[in-house]
Amino acid sequence: MGNTLNKNFIVMLAGIALAGCETTSVGQGVVQDLSGNAKGSVSFKIEEEFGESQAKVVARFSSGEIYRGKFIVQKTESSTGTDLFNSKTKKTDYMVSDTTSYSSKAAGLLFGPSGKTMSCNMMLASPKSGFGGGGMGQCKLSTGETIPLQFTEEG
Repeated sequence: MGNTLNKNFIVMLAGIALAGCETTSVGQGVVQDLSGNAKGSVSFKIEEEFGESQAKVVARFSSGEIYRGKFIVQKTESSTGTDLFNSKTKKTDYMVSDTTSYSSKAAGLLFGPSGKTMSCNMMLASPKSGFGGGGMGQCKLSTGETIPLQFTEEG
């Protein structure tokens, strides 16, 4: 019993320590007009909290425009329980197992000046690592231009 209590306490402390962890990733993209010609560049700053499925995003265009919004990664959480018989104590214990699965797909919506918007669809290279694991995608501005992009962990 005491050993189990110590393990649970350690797991709880680790969870508290990680709860405040934030990862910052950066991305780069090129604005392409309707003909596919390069019009400028965009830098993305993506901040995500450990264990969260959403991230704050700031996109800065070489023209000076700034868009802000969120990227969201789909995740599925499940919990299962199992009865375990302890032959030494002749008691049955209940063990809970939690699992989280992360999708490699992410989507986002950012808002810019004068009511302009940018919608993004991305593929994460390492879904469990979030945007810090790298990836690529494409954004589309409400004006029709597209932005192919890739992102990496800021180091």
